[in-house]
Amino acid sequence: MKKIFFSLALMFITLSVMAQTVDNKSNSETISKSRKFCYCYSYEDFLKDKWYRLDTLIVKTHTKNVKKMWNGNDYAFFSNEERVDKILRNTAFAVMIGDSLYLNCNKLRLDRSYFGQGYTKARRVGNHSLLFVNKLIGKKYKNKMIAGSMLGMVGVVAISAPAVNYSMNHQVCYILSEGPNEYGFTDIRIVDDYMMKKILADHKDQHDKYFSEQDERQRPLAKRVIPILEQIGFFTQPEDEKASEDSYSWE
Repeated sequence: MKKIFFSLALMFITLSVMAQTVDNKSNSETISKSRKFCYCYSYEDFLKDKWYRLDTLIVKTHTKNVKKMWNGNDYAFFSNEERVDKILRNTAFAVMIGDSLYLNCNKLRLDRSYFGQGYTKARRVGNHSLLFVNKLIGKKYKNKMIAGSMLGMVGVVAISAPAVNYSMNHQVCYILSEGPNEYGFTDIRIVDDYMMKKILADHKDQHDKYFSEQDERQRPLAKRVIPILEQIGFFTQPEDEKASEDSYSWE
């Protein structure tokens, strides 16, 4: 069985999408909310709205329809400068394209499990939190949800194969509300039944709708959670805010 999963994982296909170059760090500056491309170094910089400008950007992803989907950590950002590429890959906390926010998953963890490299779309929640959608990680949750046949055989494949991985039908939601620990890793929380019960405490209709699903393995899937959170105005940042599409292209 493990060999089958490993073979599926090898079916990774990459579609590249390009724009052009980046400012030198010496020319970087903290810029206003009219920014087009920019990045921030840390969670603390994010809270302070401190961003460094990127004139142009190279975006790589597995699907062309990237502006409409969450995609998990399926995005990679590059420039024509090796030093800046290293920052974007390893150091940067987040990248902004227009008003769309992309969170670096490199150092995020849950239950000592990790997503690996890549960026995922994220949305602001309140003044200091971000919600994002990604594949299921964490031994405790996998044992409960996958071993219990949450998605059947197709669901197990979805966690390994990018062709399916970007669909909210096979992913869950996470909240980031703090910076990294002393080792540089940031702990996140899964939006599960416990968290949804707290979030929906003052929203009886949505609470009843969420818990109307009898299968506890199906309830926390992003395809169910996101619409309910939208209904209660949970997000500070509206969905699919338009980026400056005249400044870059998705091929």
